[in-house]
Amino acid sequence: MKTAPRPVVPRDERLDELNHAASRKLIERMAQDREQLRGYLNLIFVGRCLERVGDHATNIAEEAVYAAAAEDIRHQPVAATT
Repeated sequence: MKTAPRPVVPRDERLDELNHAASRKLIERMAQDREQLRGYLNLIFVGRCLERVGDHATNIAEEAVYAAAAEDIRHQPVAATT
């Protein structure tokens, strides 16, 4: 018996999108303000690390769902989020 879809994967994908958008904006700023390259690079790395934290949280949530409901949600199709 399947349970209702879990919002774990769409949230992780949204976090990935936000990280990519932030990185693109920071790269644009790097081209405009070369004196602050180090700061922009640091922000890109912070964003990447936060995105990785989100990946780990997703993995933990998937394991918790499996432990509680014996349901593998790792490869479910992603429903559109609003």
